[in-house]
Amino acid sequence: MPKIILILAAIAALIFFGYNQFFTETYITSDTLVKGNYSINQNKTVIAKNGAKLTVLGDMNVKGILGCENGPLNLEVKGKLTVDGVINCQRQDNEFKEKQAAVLGLSIVVSGSADFNKDSVVASNGSIQIVDDPNFLLKTPEDLAKAYDETGEDSGEGIRIGPLVDEQNPPQNVLGSSIQLIRTAQAQTPPFYVIGGAVIVGSFDKPLPKKLDLSKLSKYGDKVLVLFKLKKGNVVFPKKGFMKGPDGLDGKSVKGGCAIDLSKIKPGQPDAAGKGYRMRVDAKAIVVDDYDLYLGRGGRGGNAETDKDCKTGMAIAGNGGEAANMKWTADEYIEIKEKFTLHPGKAGDGGDAIAYGKDGQPGCPGDKGGDAAAKGGNGADNIKRLRAQGDVRGLSNIYIDSVTAGNGGKAEAHPGKGGDGSKCDCQGGTGGKGVENFGKGGSIELMKLPQGVNRTDNSQDRAGEDAGQDRIFVAGSGKDGPVCADKVVKPTPKQTPVLKIDGGSTSSDYSDGYFEFLDTATGQPSIAFSTAQKPHIIVSADPGKDVRTWLPIKIEIKKDGNNFWSGKIEGNPKQVCRGPSGCSINGPSGIGVDWKKIEITAYDKNNRLVAVFGETYDP
Repeated sequence: MPKIILILAAIAALIFFGYNQFFTETYITSDTLVKGNYSINQNKTVIAKNGAKLTVLGDMNVKGILGCENGPLNLEVKGKLTVDGVINCQRQDNEFKEKQAAVLGLSIVVSGSADFNKDSVVASNGSIQIVDDPNFLLKTPEDLAKAYDETGEDSGEGIRIGPLVDEQNPPQNVLGSSIQLIRTAQAQTPPFYVIGGAVIVGSFDKPLPKKLDLSKLSKYGDKVLVLFKLKKGNVVFPKKGFMKGPDGLDGKSVKGGCAIDLSKIKPGQPDAAGKGYRMRVDAKAIVVDDYDLYLGRGGRGGNAETDKDCKTGMAIAGNGGEAANMKWTADEYIEIKEKFTLHPGKAGDGGDAIAYGKDGQPGCPGDKGGDAAAKGGNGADNIKRLRAQGDVRGLSNIYIDSVTAGNGGKAEAHPGKGGDGSKCDCQGGTGGKGVENFGKGGSIELMKLPQGVNRTDNSQDRAGEDAGQDRIFVAGSGKDGPVCADKVVKPTPKQTPVLKIDGGSTSSDYSDGYFEFLDTATGQPSIAFSTAQKPHIIVSADPGKDVRTWLPIKIEIKKDGNNFWSGKIEGNPKQVCRGPSGCSINGPSGIGVDWKKIEITAYDKNNRLVAVFGETYDP
């Protein structure tokens, strides 16, 4: 029995040891030096905490997972680095107290060669650096931001592909096509850095080669750079490899206040829509076998929404950001041996804007409603040209996918309604003015390419879409107060006009003419002239008569027998008439309440009476 127990104990110890060796997590909590070779076996995870650096003096093989926690991942390998598994560093937002110019993610220094095999995954939601000299490492967010900006600039002598430059601002003295040079002989075989598998920055929207929980790009870093600076050797992008990075961060959104203008935030400033990641390669030589490079879209402009009780509400949303970019430079040559597909990112959409004006308060008259003006952000343009210069071989193997500009942002204006009349004979307030300017879609142009470069078969370049049709409108007016009890309006619309001349009487030649009234403040018909806040006077006729033959028509208004107003309907009948049944003109406002009788008459071009209307107050 004791012998069996000892055997079982030995087996348990072996199981425990094996589990810890092959399946558990190992933490590196301080800078660690490995003097020989080092391997992370399959199903094994090694996590560097608090920015601790791992240095391997020999070769290193990553078959499992090398990760980070509460800080960037720093690795230096003096020998050869082979990766069949995952190197992943996801930074968490709680690691930062304020926004960074860029977020440090993953830094690898390789003195020998490096081979990232087809099943490997290199991932981070911060910047990725793979260099062959520790002096090439960018160690501060500010240094990363400067390198990020340089990647998007049309600069650099010698052999180069990229960037995708803004064709609206063409540079001077930069070659737009390849110049073939003779390759120089090599004194010795340089190290090779094979960047195969998946290189991923941020989150990934397709199934991964391995299970990997990738968080979104950290909101604390605007600029993300992927840097391969390997000056001692050749960088090879092998068959079936690909790289994908994140979309640019969305611009700052603001909700609250009565005057928001996000268009003042200029591109590149911390709260502007991000430009997407940028890929920079600088090597002795670059060789592409069969590779896909996906450039993320530009960030969306920030949304703007005012409070709902603004006397005047103004909301202007942010504009979309520029798409991701790339630049490759080499000392000796760049060779595209097989298909290299470049997928340009979509330019960023403009943000949405919502503005509110408050409703007017009741009064005599009621208060005017608050105005509201909203402007959607504009989508970013995507007018690009690919640069290639120097000894770039195999341009005919480069394929460019679709180029898409950003869409405009929406605009919603909600002006306030006018306040009601609080007492009898008090007019309601006018409604506030609403202005909606929808964001405009970005522009594109036919992409100019170096000689020999192709477009993919299914490429479809698309300009951005405008978000809508601009409009100006007025909110509803407040309700008028009731008519005071001691005054009753008795309108007498249509009637046969009768003139008393020297004691006699005669009928008008146009006995079927009459008046109609429209209140332009509400857009509704009015049964009486005096009840319309902003009266529109229409001289009308029954079928069979053509009011247009009466033009010009003079209209006179008398209040208690005294001349109060006169006007004339004249001009192009198509503009002043609705057809044969009526012609019109805006009348006066502010008739007041200090009257007992209103008389309105209309005369045709021959000064003949055509219509009469009367209103009386009958106490």
